[in-house]
Amino acid sequence: MPEISEGSRRICIKSLIFIENYERIIVFNFLKIHKNFRFKFRDIKGIKLKFKRIFRFF
Repeated sequence: MPEISEGSRRICIKSLIFIENYERIIVFNFLKIHKNFRFKFRDIKGIKLKFKRIFRFF
């Protein structure tokens, strides 16, 4: 776990909050289009894994 400065940590938190909101929008639109919950949850897991790779240092 490398050391992160306060500034970049704040940017990370802001990015994660943005991603969370963005994810919610994706899910909401996805629900409107598709009623298939199983596919939706698999999709969310895929999205979360992608962001976990980006923010691995966080």
